[in-house]
Amino acid sequence: MSEKISEQEIKELEENYGNIIVSETEYGTFVFKKPNRPIVKKFFDTVQRSIYDATYGLCVDTIVKPSREELMRIEEEEPGIMMILGAEIQDFFSKLSRVHSRRVSNKAKKQ
Repeated sequence: MSEKISEQEIKELEENYGNIIVSETEYGTFVFKKPNRPIVKKFFDTVQRSIYDATYGLCVDTIVKPSREELMRIEEEEPGIMMILGAEIQDFFSKLSRVHSRRVSNKAKKQ
């Protein structure tokens, strides 16, 4: 099980990886980096076949801490952990790139 990480370690990880997410669970502390374009493409290509496989890949491809091997070992003991962590990754990083849109209509209102 991975232990909590210090604020100093978080700062160092941010310097190395940019935007990161730190997820503390009963199974330990997990650190993920922001998915790059190929990882996002792989996720969306896979999600059409299997949401579990897509989420599993997203977690494995973006894990920083603990190691991939440790993450997969934890997943063997608790298969639902990937869905929980994957949802956090998607939610956190989608907030970083939100597009603010509004509907604009050129039609004049009928009176």
